[in-house]
Amino acid sequence: MITSFLSGGIFRFLLRFIPSSFEKIVDVVSEHLMQKRSIEYAKMKLEQAKIDSATQVDLADIKYGIEELKADKPIRLAR
Repeated sequence: MITSFLSGGIFRFLLRFIPSSFEKIVDVVSEHLMQKRSIEYAKMKLEQAKIDSATQVDLADIKYGIEELKADKPIRLAR
């Protein structure tokens, strides 16, 4: 509790007497959060691409099986 009180006092001091420092701190924190979001977004897009490619492979296998049925060729069964 005392620690939060002291940090709040320091924060208010910086806000009142040193606004340029406060703006720099806010800019640094904002930039850090934006970079973190960007990294998380890139990871999400990568996972989505992996899922999409796996789905495309599965769909290609299904299409191949259907084409074999249409041609009355024997279908290989997986064991």
